Amino acid sequence: MPTPLGWAYWTARSHETLRTIGNKIGLEPLTLYSMNRWHHKLKNYDIDQEFTANSKLSLPVPPFEDWETEYIAADRTKIFTRLLDRIDEVWPEVLRNAEPLRSLKREQLKTYPDSGTLYRQLRETLDNAEAAAKKFNDGDETLRDVQQCRKQLVTRWHRDGFLLPDEIAFKADEQ
Repeated sequence: MPTPLGWAYWTARSHETLRTIGNKIGLEPLTLYSMNRWHHKLKNYDIDQEFTANSKLSLPVPPFEDWETEYIAADRTKIFTRLLDRIDEVWPEVLRNAEPLRSLKREQLKTYPDSGTLYRQLRETLDNAEAAAKKFNDGDETLRDVQQCRKQLVTRWHRDGFLLPDEIAFKADEQ
């Protein structure tokens, strides 16, 4: 709902979280965290913290001030970095060495306008690894690895406070 100070969301009942609200309205829970962490004294990246009924949350639709954009970008970059660190640990080497992931520079992350940019790169990496495995007949193991990593990516993506690109209803360029 629009207010004189921008868009806002009031919790309808107790036990709503940034995750449930974000999923309901199509705004990434991590973005909600960034915009409300100071006012609600939110714990570090806790998107499952419960709110009481009638809690007011600010909605950055789109971010109007520089500090809003900076908060959102800084929090997103931290979570992106954690995600890529985890990928480095658990993805098989054949996937980590596929493009575009192989040439991705961590410094680039802060310039990404939204989470969809990284998500599309990771999906493209998996698609490229799968195509290469089929082309060079690398066997079923690589294909199983790709399928497992696809599932883990979606699970981790949601757990970290992001929505898939087609789940996002509020986009800055549409306002």
